[in-house]
Amino acid sequence: MCDIGNAYKEKLVFGGVTLPDNSYLNDVWLINYSNVTFGSALSEIPGTVCTPKKTKGDIPIARKAHGAIVAGKSMLVYGGKTLKDEDEEDVNWIHQLTFENWTWKKISGIARPKTSRAFFSYCPFEDNKLMIFGGIDNLSGKCLNDTYILDLDDYHWSCPFIAGNVPGSRYN
Repeated sequence: MCDIGNAYKEKLVFGGVTLPDNSYLNDVWLINYSNVTFGSALSEIPGTVCTPKKTKGDIPIARKAHGAIVAGKSMLVYGGKTLKDEDEEDVNWIHQLTFENWTWKKISGIARPKTSRAFFSYCPFEDNKLMIFGGIDNLSGKCLNDTYILDLDDYHWSCPFIAGNVPGSRYN
């Protein structure tokens, strides 16, 4: 789930998997909570409006365990696990959804991580960078402990040298 960062108190949800039927999704939902009153003891909080968004363009393959962030006026989706191994290359691309016209664009990035991954940790920093750590290699199933940084201005990936103690392999 990503915060759109506008004045309307909206969040975006992309993809995932449903249970118990294990269906992989690549849909986009806009969740507006501008009329929600928090602090209620009710099991349901009235005022939330969920709207499926019709998107177009180079729509990403359905996936789970991916990362999504809002950068400017778009959402970026990276990584995840697809239902079929032959689709795994698609998750190593960056997918950008522009809010203005709800159009997806596939961005190759420069010097992409060596392996597609799912269940990784990620966080934005310095206004124009995204860091990912660890996860699971989609093809080998190996748990990872590498770090990559994506520059959001030119979509260049880098793998920084980390001195000293390094966290062990792990996934979320």
